[in-house]
Amino acid sequence: MTIERNDFLKALKRVMPGVETGNVILEGADTFIFADGYIHSYNDNISVSVPFAITNKAGENMSGALKAKDFYDLISRLKGENFKLIPKSTEWTIKSGNAQAELTLLESSIIDHVKNLLPTKIKWMSLPDRFIEGISICRFSSNKSVLAGIFVDKNNIISTDEIRINSYKMDGEISESFWISDSASAELSKLNNPKKYFISKSWVHFLTEDKDIFSCKRLAQDKYPVAKIQKLAESHAKEKGDISNTLPSGLIDAVNRAAALSQNIESFDTIKLTFSQEGIEVFSQRPSGKYTENVEWEKPFKKSFDPISIFADYAMIENGIKYSKSFYLKETTQKEKKGTRIIFVHENGIQLINTFDGGQE
Repeated sequence: MTIERNDFLKALKRVMPGVETGNVILEGADTFIFADGYIHSYNDNISVSVPFAITNKAGENMSGALKAKDFYDLISRLKGENFKLIPKSTEWTIKSGNAQAELTLLESSIIDHVKNLLPTKIKWMSLPDRFIEGISICRFSSNKSVLAGIFVDKNNIISTDEIRINSYKMDGEISESFWISDSASAELSKLNNPKKYFISKSWVHFLTEDKDIFSCKRLAQDKYPVAKIQKLAESHAKEKGDISNTLPSGLIDAVNRAAALSQNIESFDTIKLTFSQEGIEVFSQRPSGKYTENVEWEKPFKKSFDPISIFADYAMIENGIKYSKSFYLKETTQKEKKGTRIIFVHENGIQLINTFDGGQE
């Protein structure tokens, strides 16, 4: 059969998230599986099925397993818009101009795993609006916490690294709660317009506008303290008297400069932010020196208040500013010790950042 090269490469790229590229523990996890008019991949955490039939002269769907990286690299380096693929029982031949490659089909049981993922009859349900937006906003990069990942509960999307909490509200609800890994959520957020979902016992499946099926394994959600996290987020809801404003545009650069002399507190690189009526003082200090910069408010306060200082990880502050410039400060009491947390406010949710005891300056 003659195949349009760019369309084929796009299909292979969409399948790639399910291909294992590191140390392969599951045999066949580093392959493309062609079967039933689809290209499949499976690595025990993510599985992807993209419609693209490989047929013989009689128009029958052909099956086979090929080493994914080798196959993709070969197709991407071919010249011309089209190439010929001749499928045989033990090998597939690729012809492009004067070039020819013969690829040996591999033994693989991966297709059995793929076929067992979904039941014969599936009742796809519509995804709530802004689901993918919520997944993208809530995902923390480099989250090393045992609670890393994304937890979806009804209309709420939650994540935490045990220092921060993200909480995002969707317009509609998911039929059943689930917890998925950060690696799965990262690939999920890249999908082209997912429309439907289906939840099975061990997997969550998504159907895109292109009829791709993206499946990600569910984590053991009974170990996720969702009620505790939701209660903590709700206890930090904005109230009358909380200091709130829009952060000035120059703050993120000032924070970045102060980071050069950040202070290590509990293994976090912290800076001190002091909020006053005039602006925000950004301060950092270590034995080698100290840094101070004042950033004025773009939207002045109407009411007076006493200056409030917090110590926070500079990277978390930078991330919070990218999340939203709207914020408020919440006074808290933990173990009879008072402190202040900063909460960034998104149109559909919040990001709560814990702060540290700065000790002596």
